[in-house]
Amino acid sequence: MPAEDDYYQEDLKELQSRYPGDRFISYCLPPDQGLGGIKVRYIIRVVSRKHAKEIDARQGKAIIEALQWLRDHPDQHEQPDPSNMEAADDTRK
Repeated sequence: MPAEDDYYQEDLKELQSRYPGDRFISYCLPPDQGLGGIKVRYIIRVVSRKHAKEIDARQGKAIIEALQWLRDHPDQHEQPDPSNMEAADDTRK
């Protein structure tokens, strides 16, 4: 069975073949620092300034769209008020 590091190396090789010439930085959190024992690995792709500007513009547009959707659909993401939960349960009886 291949070691876990072998899987990471395979992932990096795949990324490098998909994006030749780009640089990748990989970092794994120590096992005791993951949330609830989850293994956490960061892979950062270093791109040119021009490409970074394109990515920033796409991300900015996506964030604006998400915020507009949240504004237009407020009832779909509101959390129930815990103080009203008992009253709601009482009416169902």
